[in-house]
Amino acid sequence: DKLPTGKLAQKLGMKAGDLFGRATEQGYLVLNGDKHVLTAKGESADVEFVAKGRFGPYFLWPQDFHPV
Repeated sequence: DKLPTGKLAQKLGMKAGDLFGRATEQGYLVLNGDKHVLTAKGESADVEFVAKGRFGPYFLWPQDFHPV
């Protein structure tokens, strides 16, 4: 089962923006303009991009994902 960014960040004791920052620093995401985009490394870590959600596009993360 996967968690959306906000829930995973909360579980890790951080803010969603910090999770995005760490995932970007470690190469799971890249910043394209003002949007985060999944990289091949992110895909291989089983991170998933959902293009259409109730509040717009979002990422789903494995529950055990933990950026250092």
